[in-house]
Amino acid sequence: MVYDGHHAYLVVGDLEESFTDVRYCIESLFGCSIEGHPDVTIVREDRLGIGESRTLRDEHARAPVLASKRVFVIIAHALTPEAQNALLKTLEEPVSTALFFLIVPDDRHLVATLRSRMSRVEGAVPREEYGTSARDFLGRAPHARMQFIADLVVGYDEPETKQEVRKRFHRFTDALERELHAILHAKHDTVTQVAVREALAEVLLVRGYCDDPAAALRLLGEHLALAVPVVRG
Repeated sequence: MVYDGHHAYLVVGDLEESFTDVRYCIESLFGCSIEGHPDVTIVREDRLGIGESRTLRDEHARAPVLASKRVFVIIAHALTPEAQNALLKTLEEPVSTALFFLIVPDDRHLVATLRSRMSRVEGAVPREEYGTSARDFLGRAPHARMQFIADLVVGYDEPETKQEVRKRFHRFTDALERELHAILHAKHDTVTQVAVREALAEVLLVRGYCDDPAAALRLLGEHLALAVPVVRG
């Protein structure tokens, strides 16, 4: 997706895949990573309630610290009627420095007045191939992982395909993180737990660097190939 100056966007699609697109949009706007950025607030809720909406209403009036905008990303399966009304009041009189992204899997439960205050964007659909690739990657030997990374970043040096490759790399690392968390919750033996935690630390380290527009994705991917322990779900 592309930021076109609207103050609020309704993104309808797979929550995690759509968040990847939103994150890339914000980073393109800011020109830097949003990891730990003081002007980016990310709220994840299964069902957004009135308390969270009121907090967002209070925080959105604060001036940005580093960027020209304060960005609020809400990721939720649903919003209570009370939360929708509170969010509607915020969007009816937004401050000029606030930018909202509401990511939901289905917008049919949202009241029409709330939908009308946002620019609707079709979000990403689930991409099972990334989850499959992540599982395969974790179980592969280093040389096979290196080839996978080489294939993943093909086209990164070409201006016309650079952005698409960056999105692809983001989606893969997101899937890698999700797969590791799934294994962490499913397997409780000490050896697996230690290996998964080491792997998560390496993935998060690379994520912090790969958000840099000047990042060398192949080198970062190769670091993952060599540094992440072999983990099988």
